Amino acid sequence: PDQSHADRRMARALALRVALSIALFLFILLAWWLGWIQPSGLPIAR
Repeated sequence: PDQSHADRRMARALALRVALSIALFLFILLAWWLGWIQPSGLPIAR
């Protein structure tokens, strides 16, 4: 019983991490769409 409980907790933790990642991505996309942030690009070459 302990193993299945641990598996369930691990699956829920993973799902929470994935959900937070998606939410962060959508928030950044929304902020860009609303003009709160501006993409500047990466200065690779000088």
